[in-house]
Amino acid sequence: MIPTLIVVLISAFLMSKLVPGDEAESLMNLQGIHPDSPNFASIYEKHYKALNLEKPLFYFALVPDFYPKNIRSIINQSDRNQIKEFLHQKIAFDKAWAYLNARKALSNKPEYTSDTLGEMKNMIATLNFVTDVPSIHQQWKAISPRLKTMHVDSAPMDDIVENLVPQKSYFPSFRWHGSNNQFHLWASNLRSGNLGTSIKDGLPVSKKIASAFQWTFFLSLLNLLISVLIAIPTGMMAGFKTGSWFDRISGSFWLMMYAIPSFWLASVLIVYCTSDKYGAWLNIFPIPGSWYIPSGQGFFTTLSQYGKQLILPIVCLVANDIAHISRLVRTNVVQQKSKLYVLMAMAKGTKPKNIVFHHVFPNVLTPMITVIGGKLAAGFSGALIIEVIFNIPGMGRLMFESIYNADWNVVFGILLIISFITLITMLISDILYSYVNPKIDFES
Repeated sequence: MIPTLIVVLISAFLMSKLVPGDEAESLMNLQGIHPDSPNFASIYEKHYKALNLEKPLFYFALVPDFYPKNIRSIINQSDRNQIKEFLHQKIAFDKAWAYLNARKALSNKPEYTSDTLGEMKNMIATLNFVTDVPSIHQQWKAISPRLKTMHVDSAPMDDIVENLVPQKSYFPSFRWHGSNNQFHLWASNLRSGNLGTSIKDGLPVSKKIASAFQWTFFLSLLNLLISVLIAIPTGMMAGFKTGSWFDRISGSFWLMMYAIPSFWLASVLIVYCTSDKYGAWLNIFPIPGSWYIPSGQGFFTTLSQYGKQLILPIVCLVANDIAHISRLVRTNVVQQKSKLYVLMAMAKGTKPKNIVFHHVFPNVLTPMITVIGGKLAAGFSGALIIEVIFNIPGMGRLMFESIYNADWNVVFGILLIISFITLITMLISDILYSYVNPKIDFES
């Protein structure tokens, strides 16, 4: 579990850093501070440092030798983005940084008079938005002669621009950053349950997930209980009465239910079974609606108000799982029926009821532990579409809305929770193996 969880943590963290956008800028947009605000730069730097974005990503990095040790230490957003553009063109960092500093100094030369200052500002401004190196060379050839007519020494800048040439060859360089990196700080916060802050509303991610988790857990647990209580008896009966009318009818019905996609079944049930448009006798279930949950209202109070709206989602989830589990139970029963211990019990005159519950059922249950455990874990991720269709405030709908709003802290927080639950259910399945079948001993 530990290596798997580490891989999940690293993967989730790296994916969160690969998505487009700037966390500090997104947080400022949430606060109503836009790039044209007069204090944008100072507030941006404050948020940038508060989010630890100036630190390196990981414990180490393998980059070309002309890259800086940590490009994220450049706090100014414009400078950092332009340096990245130069690095992508294989321009060495020291040459690109020298160009940016020289360009800034060029617009503040003391040689400028009031007559030439405005013209000079406009000329330099044309370079501020150009990061393509061939275009910089071309534009500088037009600017440099004009500066000389203003009696401005442009020779240093001439040399710097001339040195902006791509690296012809380079070597990989290993950079060690130690524990003072973003991943280490992020993983350390996870131990205390701190998953970060939602970009959408500024609420703690852990609080939003906890509120949604109870609904997804309730749906998954209820789905599993109903599925097991129906699937195991029907599968056992079909397996013992192979070829009977019950076996043929149940097999065809469950095969059809297993083949129907859950989202299609949900759409059909909403269209035909939540209104009297196609007949009053079809108006059976309540139509999905909005969930208004006041702050501080308990789970069971909300369940009593909107519990009827969970009937159709449970039907859609249960239909597929019962079909799968029932057919697996039937297959295992058919296999166990041909074993010698069953034939011996029948030859001794043991009642069929005792053969089923005392001999066959324990052996059928062992392989089903894996399936049932997997169903519980898959229920957390598989309910995503159902929760969106029926507007249930669970983790599925929360993830869908977070992806739509680019609220990646919530998205990857849910990913970690689902991964952890999957690992826990697999561990519980292994423990139940040895409990149900004493012949299975993991220690030996």
